[in-house]
Amino acid sequence: MTPDELAQNAYLLLQPDQEAREITLRYSGHFKDYNANISQRGRHISIKLSSAWQDVSQDIQIGIIQYLLCKLLKIQKRTEHMDLYASYLKHISRLAPRTATDPILRTLFEDLNTEYFGGMMDMPNLILGTHALATLGHYHYGTDTVTISRTLLEDHELLRYVLYHELLHKKHAFASRGTRMRYHTKAFRADEASYKDPLAEKKLEAFVRRKRRTWRFF
Repeated sequence: MTPDELAQNAYLLLQPDQEAREITLRYSGHFKDYNANISQRGRHISIKLSSAWQDVSQDIQIGIIQYLLCKLLKIQKRTEHMDLYASYLKHISRLAPRTATDPILRTLFEDLNTEYFGGMMDMPNLILGTHALATLGHYHYGTDTVTISRTLLEDHELLRYVLYHELLHKKHAFASRGTRMRYHTKAFRADEASYKDPLAEKKLEAFVRRKRRTWRFF
């Protein structure tokens, strides 16, 4: 089955009573592993998937295509293929290779793993990103990678807290319902509230406000 045929099949399985649409599917090496996007011009729909998807079962690929179509066309539906995709995405981190480990983040991870995860969490890739304030930390499921803003090197206690928050994303993954994926579940929030410094979030907010005021003068 060609990529375009796969996309058409995904649409017809999702909308069997609707007219066929012009849909193209391309794989791209410009995305991070397992990322994707979808766009529409007129009646033509263009889907781009990370090249990492090429080696994945077509049933799972149909799931991500249907998920993207539901988001674009505002279709309120959940299919078995979409369930397969969500399950695959939750567990894909187990297959991701470890390719990058920042020594500072590694030391903090080992402390957090012992204190909060019983030493049972596998270490993800740990990297320092740019000096961003909009996004201080991010966990990418497809590559099992935690990225932390370099700005937090100025305050290791806040760095530790943000790393803990991102490790909770690795632990809890997400809950999916329809086309919605919830990342901050009740279980996630309960673990977040167990952090030893109950004022960590407020300190982090104050840190960001202070940095933004400082940057305005440069």
